[in-house]
Amino acid sequence: MSKANTETVKVMVRVRPMNKKELSINCKNIIKIDKQINQIELTKPDDNSFSQKDFAFDSVYDTDA
Repeated sequence: MSKANTETVKVMVRVRPMNKKELSINCKNIIKIDKQINQIELTKPDDNSFSQKDFAFDSVYDTDA
């Protein structure tokens, strides 16, 4: 297979806003977005033993996108 036939895949993520049900039961947002470095951070606000998880993408879009 020649290198001319290779394909690349771009991975993008969009964080959706919380829906009415999630808001009504006081769900907490566990996602922080860093648009500068195209990364999201997953946290667990009520669990100090949880290690933050970071994920990088080609593009990151916030809830207002």
